[in-house]
Amino acid sequence: MSSEVEWRRQWKPDLCACHWQPLEIEGKVFLAKWRFTQNSYEILLTDFTLFWYEEMSDESLNKRVQELNPSIEASVTRILDQIQGALERPGKDTTLNINLKPGRSESSTESMILTVNSQLAGMPFVWKFFCKLGETKLCSDHLVIPLLTMVAELKRRQQELFKLLQNKDREIEEYKAQGVKTSRKHIKTNPFVETAFEMNMMTSKDFENEIKNCRTAAFDSDGQDLYRQIMTKKAWVERSANKESRQGAQSGQVV
Repeated sequence: MSSEVEWRRQWKPDLCACHWQPLEIEGKVFLAKWRFTQNSYEILLTDFTLFWYEEMSDESLNKRVQELNPSIEASVTRILDQIQGALERPGKDTTLNINLKPGRSESSTESMILTVNSQLAGMPFVWKFFCKLGETKLCSDHLVIPLLTMVAELKRRQQELFKLLQNKDREIEEYKAQGVKTSRKHIKTNPFVETAFEMNMMTSKDFENEIKNCRTAAFDSDGQDLYRQIMTKKAWVERSANKESRQGAQSGQVV
């Protein structure tokens, strides 16, 4: 455990470890994730069917700033802070627009332009992400595998909670057998029955609401936290596996 703690302190998250954030643009829900540094960014967006990606840094960033905002003078770091803030904490002056552009031929890929309009130091500021259609592996690495892991982990945590509830019920029954009574009748609860609980959940109105709102509800603040936890742990597990593999290969060479 100590080695993992030390690794976490030194580890620098990549785009995979950055959580998804729902964006409602022109009445349509997208998922987006991004990673900003002092002089670069990566962004990935999906409409749940296709994925679009862009990365940019240094000279390319400066060139686009001059093209889109010729009257604004600011450091690259300040510009990136402005773009990131407009995405994460959009103000009343912030607007997002998306324009999908199909390729000129059947063999060319579709591109997407995400336009972000905001205010920088009281002046209009516009930024455009020119995203290219991403590889299918992006879907697996950033959404499918993480979501499958989230489901498995939530199921594990649910079972742990069920065990705790059942243990609490046994404790209460032991207290009752000893003659202990609750001082307030209204806090009395029925023993936990897993099958009854599952039936209540399936027939609940909230179940329908979750189905309707799944595109945004899955990545609320709790979902984002779980995503980060899982992707961080995944990076540690893969790092440990790669380390063991290298050590095994070296041992084989020595022999």
